[in-house]
Amino acid sequence: MEVTRVNRITIPAHLLLRSEGTIGRVHSVFRRGLNVVTGGRIIHVQRERELKSPFSLALNEASPVGLKESVREGDEVFKLNGRLRIGLSEWVAYAPEEFYDPCVRPARGISESKLGQMLRLLIEEMEGFRKRIPSVNFFAETEAIVMSQTEELLASLARRDLSFERLREFTRRLIGLGPGLTPLGDDFIIGIMGTLARFRTHSKKVGDFFRNFREAVTGHLNETSAISCEFLRYATRSCFSEKMNDLLYLMSHRKLEEEKLRRTIWNAFDFGSTSGMGNLLGIYDGLRIFSVLCQNGEEGNG
Repeated sequence: MEVTRVNRITIPAHLLLRSEGTIGRVHSVFRRGLNVVTGGRIIHVQRERELKSPFSLALNEASPVGLKESVREGDEVFKLNGRLRIGLSEWVAYAPEEFYDPCVRPARGISESKLGQMLRLLIEEMEGFRKRIPSVNFFAETEAIVMSQTEELLASLARRDLSFERLREFTRRLIGLGPGLTPLGDDFIIGIMGTLARFRTHSKKVGDFFRNFREAVTGHLNETSAISCEFLRYATRSCFSEKMNDLLYLMSHRKLEEEKLRRTIWNAFDFGSTSGMGNLLGIYDGLRIFSVLCQNGEEGNG
């Protein structure tokens, strides 16, 4: 019988697991995964191979089916001689086959035609997603607030009178907005951060906006849930889930293949009940912010 082992892991999660002995506690347990806290930071333990966060590790296919039944919140996490023990679960061999870097590499930009194509595809797929999910009042209400705040931000950018204080107010109003482990407002901001991180070297104006936005987000990290705070913290370091990175890389390729893009967009929806949608809304408006910054008269680098 194959031994349960860590199959893939993000580099940040690996760095958090360097110590031995009692290294932490179980934070929360779900049907197909759990979160542990070590050194004051969260690591997500999952079964799926595709890493759901910048702080994930994936177990191989031999992972125990009864993980949820054998692990409880507050259980000890112990590491010794290349093995992990989480609560009452069996020992897990710590010998990752692959280390994943969740930090998105910058690209110089995206052409106007590709930008238009991306915006169109995102709108179409998001509309399709809305039709497939039941009507949820909190989602519609939260989305309306997010959209209203973003339109004000875009208008201010277009007028070239956006102050840092206004940017801080934008992030203050959205971080923690909505119910759940990762509120919709946070997921939206993470999507914006992903787009800006990808194109941060396009021009000085984009780079400056990215750094100011990152600073504004950093000032409100503690105003949301612990798990969402962790996602936001990594976003300020340009680190994202594998699903988001796949889309960020694909949308700046020289040739955009629509069917492949649609599959990648749809895959990005498959995260939580509304988190994927929140991320995609953020990517969409991140592209709009990028477009306005480019229209303000700065050429790209190179």
